[in-house]
Parts: sequence; structure tokens; C-alpha cells
Amino acid sequence: MLGRNIFSLLTSSGLVTVMILATGSSARAAEQRAADQNALTEVIVTAQKVEQKARDVPLSIVTFGQTYFQNTRTTTFEDLARATPGLMVNESVGASYTNVAIRGIGSDALNSGVEPSVGVFIDGVYQSRPASLAVDLTDVERVEVLRGPQGALYGKNTDAGAINIITRRPSSTFEADARAYVGNFGTTNVQAGFGGPITDKIGFRLSGYSDARDGYIKNTLPANDGNSFRRYGLRGRVDGVVAPGLDLSFKVAYDSHDSSVINYGLLKLSPTLGYLGSLFGVSFPTDIYQRQATANFRPHERLEQFRTSLTGVYDLGGGVSLTSITAFQRFKDDNITDVDYIPLDLLDGGAVTKQKQYSQEVRIASDPRARVSWLAGAFLYRQDQNNRGFNTVRKDLTTVTGGAFPRGAQDLEITRTRTSAAALFGQAAVRIDDRLTATVGLRWDSQSNRHNRFQPQGVTIPNLGQFTVSKSEDKVSGSASLRYALDERTNVYATVSRGYKGGGYNGFGVPSVAAVGFRPEQATNYEVGLKGDAFERRLSFDVAVFHMVVKDQQVSNFDGANFIVGNAAQATTEGVELNAAAAPTAGLLLNLALSYDEATYDQYAGAPCTAAQAAATTGTCVQNLAGRVIPNAPKLHGALSAQYETEIPALNVRAFARVDYAYFSEQYLQTAHAPETLQRGYGVLNGRVGLKVSSGRWGVYLTGANLANTKYLRNAYDFPLFSGAYLAAPGQPRTYGVELQAKF
Repeated sequence: MLGRNIFSLLTSSGLVTVMILATGSSARAAEQRAADQNALTEVIVTAQKVEQKARDVPLSIVTFGQTYFQNTRTTTFEDLARATPGLMVNESVGASYTNVAIRGIGSDALNSGVEPSVGVFIDGVYQSRPASLAVDLTDVERVEVLRGPQGALYGKNTDAGAINIITRRPSSTFEADARAYVGNFGTTNVQAGFGGPITDKIGFRLSGYSDARDGYIKNTLPANDGNSFRRYGLRGRVDGVVAPGLDLSFKVAYDSHDSSVINYGLLKLSPTLGYLGSLFGVSFPTDIYQRQATANFRPHERLEQFRTSLTGVYDLGGGVSLTSITAFQRFKDDNITDVDYIPLDLLDGGAVTKQKQYSQEVRIASDPRARVSWLAGAFLYRQDQNNRGFNTVRKDLTTVTGGAFPRGAQDLEITRTRTSAAALFGQAAVRIDDRLTATVGLRWDSQSNRHNRFQPQGVTIPNLGQFTVSKSEDKVSGSASLRYALDERTNVYATVSRGYKGGGYNGFGVPSVAAVGFRPEQATNYEVGLKGDAFERRLSFDVAVFHMVVKDQQVSNFDGANFIVGNAAQATTEGVELNAAAAPTAGLLLNLALSYDEATYDQYAGAPCTAAQAAATTGTCVQNLAGRVIPNAPKLHGALSAQYETEIPALNVRAFARVDYAYFSEQYLQTAHAPETLQRGYGVLNGRVGLKVSSGRWGVYLTGANLANTKYLRNAYDFPLFSGAYLAAPGQPRTYGVELQAKF
């Protein structure tokens, strides 16, 4: 069925041609201008660990450069995801529980024991926690979003895709830049950086940010803003040539995040919950777009991250180079929330998570310009994670249960998990002739997990006592591709790649020892594509058609009290991705990105039931979701932008205007496909107008997001305490403000 749809999309009425010519962003090339008149800039990426033109990389990739961030108020990864069809980024209960998915394949955001399906790499260093996305996108040179498995060349294997973040290098001359934003909801955001040469061979760069916002969800009990936050971060790096042929780069970063994490309100009331409301004489707001919460206290998430790395590149001669990346990271999250989210004082809970991560990657690579080029590498990784999860019984639960749950009684689980991994990987590319290039990559992964759980107290969840479990895994994966140059500006390619995500252990609230562990996940991707530019580089385009099969997919099942990760048998995601950019006239830049993706379960016999199904079933209720869509995976995700600049000679300034529109088709926000959690299709419109001096040294802008004040839900969940009730997190309402940019 999808094959016919894609064929029709690509062929009937010349639709792709019309879309490309009408507007256009392959790798956001239109965000910068080349020196020659109105041509788009050649986009250079390092997706395959060497510098390449984006059109020469045989995979689906979207790239955002410095100028994109200057021209938009894109400060978070959720902002970035709106402009990247196929990429979904959703914060759940706090920033440290962020779900990232590509082509519908992601990881459970509520479970600290799950590896991400989408790997995030900052300057080549793997980020094992989704909290790495809970920072401002500041001082970034480039972000590359790679769709599909990325195992052959990356330190840590990934099965859905990868996000490469490349930070700014020190400049050869002294420079400084800053931007400041003030907006509604008490929003303030400041980013600044400066740097330059220390000697003729050593340079430095320092940068930082401060970001704050009052909440757009009102907590009516303590009368404070529900999802306000304050965060800041510092970055520093020193790069230099320390010996002939040896370049070193030392980087350090620190981030602090403090949020009230009241993201959810009551979407639907259950009969039991309604009865309790009348019994205690309280009412429950059920209009989710009133943006009211009723937490009995101010929940919080206090998150700290520290990262440091040392990268060395040594020129061995003959075009051969040796690269070493040594990294250490430390993470701490203190999260406590009102579990019931209602005026009744029933239950609160949370977790304190501490993690340390060490990694070492070594690569040796030949001259990429040679007819036969190659790369080989090794990767070592260790993660130590300690987690203290708890629930505390409050007074109203004691009353409701007639004292069965004594006030102040606690569930308490202390877990310690060590993950050790090693990998060998390599890739070789052969230019068979001037047009045809074949590339083959191979990877071996070995991973072991040791999980110790101590549960001294269990009140509302089963008390499993103390036990230790362990497992080890070995996997072989790889990739193969053919790229053919139709001419010097246009390539076609075919790629098959396999990725792997390790198994692990569930965090808080598992019902039995048997349910603690889950198996690894594996994805195989088949992809063909077309990339190129035309009309003297005033148009760039790429189209990819893909079919990806995921085996032993790790999914989160709600068991009536907690979300437990297990393995669904198999899923398929397949579709077409189109990116285009055009600069038809002086000053006008048009961008178009589309993803049509059918992500469905092939086998999922033990899926959780909806509340209605559970009410009609005696005993444990499960359903078969084979053939049903994966949640949080809209079939159609599109992003369209238009930007125009023109000179005002009398004032020696340039006028600037830009609009961005993102569209998401309907999607279920919860695994069981409860009709209450179906989010209908919606669009979000952003805009920006301003003036900047012709030299680019300063600019002032009026900027707004969700200008139409579109109402939509980010997340929806079963209510953990009351079957048939649902919680939901509304999307951000209209925001607006003024931004000032300056360069020195």
C-alpha cells in the first residue's frame, strides 16, 4: 500500500518537481549565501567523520548552520524538531525525561534504564542521557540530523538515527557576540561568547547562556506558575597545534536547570475520581486549555551536568590521520513531583539519579580523496548510574483506603547499574570509476549490564527485596551503499544499514523480578535517494525513500501503576523524505521539508488496553496492536519557511522578515490508542521581523512563536492512580518578544 502511495507521490503530475521549484531546504543550505551573487552555499558536513559535501553523503541528512540560529529564535531541541520532519522531541516529566524519535522510532522517556534510539553526539562524544537535550542551543557551529541507523562510524551504535552537534571553534582574530531576548511569560534569554588567539598556534573560546521563564500553566493551589524554569550554562574550549602535526582540543561545559515541572493537567475525569471529588468537596479542572494544574506543593527538577573532553588529531603523513576522543561526564537529577496532579493529597514521588560516564574512541583514517579510502576505529564506554526512586503516601490516600496505606509510608527502591561496552568498527569506500562509488562498513559491539536493586520498602508497589541481575550481548551490524554521479552536481544512492540498541533494566516500580530486564533492539534500513543542485546553485534538493524494519522493539507498557519497558516483536517504518531550498531572486530564500512516514507495529500481541477495554475484561487485559500506528509518529510532518532581506540605503540597514510554518498530521499520544489521546492534525506558525546594519554588527528583531495560538497536546498518559482518567500536557501558547543581537 505504501509503495503505491510513494510511487504516486514521486511520479504523478510531477509533484516533487513542482514542490522543489516552488520553494525549497536540503540541509538548510539557503540559510547562507555564497560569494557569487545569489547562489546557495555548498553545505559541508562531517556525518561520515570526514568533511564532505552534503550531496555526496549516501544517507538522509538535515543540517542547520550558524546563520539558521541567528535568523530564528531556535534555542531548544523541541524548536529544532519542528523544522526537521521525521524528528520528534518531547519533554515528559521534566527535562531529564525527554523522548527523541526519528521516523517514529524512539525510547521511553520515563525510564532511566533505557538507551536512546537516537544517539546524541556533542563534538563526537556520545550523550547517554536525554537530559543532554535540556540545554540551550548556544555557541553551535552546526547541527546535523542523520536519519536511519548510524553504527558503522560512530562510537556508540544507534538504530534510529543520530544528532551531531558541532560547537564553534576559536577564531584566528579576537571576536565577541551576544544576543538578548525579552518576552511574555516573563521570558528572558541571554547568550554570549568571546574568544580569539592566545598565541599564533593556540586559541580559546568562552561562552554561556542564561534562560528563564514563568510558567504558562498555572498551579492554582500554591498559586505559582506551574512549569516555570531557570537555567544557565557555561562553555569553554582551547584549541591548538601543540607539536608538528598534532592538534589538540580541550572542552569543558557545565549546565544547571531548575524547573517546577508541572506540565500536566487532567484531560478526562473517571467515575471513581469524580466520586472522590464529591466526597472531599473538591472540583477538578478538565478543560486542558485553561492551563490549570492543582499540585499540592511545588514540584521541582534540579538538574546539573558537567562534560569535559580532549580530542587529538595527529597527521601520520600520506593523508593518514589518527584521532582520539577521551571524555568524562557527570550528571545529577533531583526530581520530585505530585504524582496525582489533582487537589487531593494522595501521593507524591520522584527520583534522585546520579550518573558518571567515561568513553574513549580512537580512529585512524586515510585520505578521503583517494580512490580507495578507509577508516577503522575502536570504542570503549562505561556508565555508572545510581537511582533512588520513591513514592510517599499522603493523608487523603490514607483516608480513601481506610488506613490500608498509612500516611507517610514509602515505596523506596535503590538501584545501581553499570553498563560497559566495547566496539570495533570500520568503513571502506572505493571509487570504481569517476561516477560510481561503493562503500561498506562493518561493526562489532559487545555490551554488558549489571543491575543491583535494593527495595527496603514497598507499599503501593510490590516489594521485591534485594537482588542482582546481569547480562551480556554481542552484535554485528554494518552498512553498504552505492553512490552514482549523474553529473558533477547530482547524485543518486542506495543504502542498506543495520543499527543496534542495547538491552537494559527497568527503573522504578516493576511488578516482578522477571519484568526487570528487556532485550536489545535492532533496526535494518533500506534507502534510495537523489541529491543535487541546479540553476547555478539557486536550487538544492534531496529526496529519500526508506523502508526500515525494527525487531524486538523496546516499548513502554502501562500496567495500571507504572510504565514498564518490554519488547514488542516487530515494527516497520517506511516513507519518503523531501528537502529543498531555493533562492529565486535577490534576498529571497525559500525552504521546504516534508516527511511522509507510516510507522506501524507488525506484531504486538501483548499491548496494553484502553480503559474501556480493561473495564469490559475480567482479569488482565491485553490487546494486539499489529497493523496499528506507533504513537507519537505523525504520518505527515512538514516545515515551510520564507525569508526576505533587502537593503535600505538611506539608513544603511537591511530589513529582515521571516515566517516558519510546521505541520503535524494526527497522531496517538499513548500506546494503547485510547481515543482520548488522539491529537488531530495541527500547524504552528512562527514569525520574525527586524532591522540589522549592513555590516551585521547589530540587529533588533520582533519575534513570535505559535502566532495563531494553536491548541495542541504535547503528551498524554493514563492516570497512574485511576483507570479511565487521563493526564495531558498542552503545547506552548502564543509567545512574543524583542531580541537584540550584537557582534564585536
